[in-house]
Amino acid sequence: MAPAFRFVIVGGGLAASKAAAALREHGHDGPLLIIGSEGERPYIRTPLSKSCLFGMRDRDSIFVHPADWYPEHDVELPLGTTVASVKPRLSHPG
Repeated sequence: MAPAFRFVIVGGGLAASKAAAALREHGHDGPLLIIGSEGERPYIRTPLSKSCLFGMRDRDSIFVHPADWYPEHDVELPLGTTVASVKPRLSHPG
């Protein structure tokens, strides 16, 4: 049996979190890693910049998923990590 293909998603925003969720929803059970330089889990920036800053929304409402979603779905999320370069493997393992 070939090892599971690992997905590394660079960028810790809405698209990264939704991509990880879509991979899980479509049956990917291999390793998933979201790397972002933010110190918080992925959040939706529009509410942060408007209604959250003006106290019209709860701070937790800006996050894409609850904090426990990532470990429950086996998604690694090293916060505050900057990617300087990417060297992809050109062939699928196995």
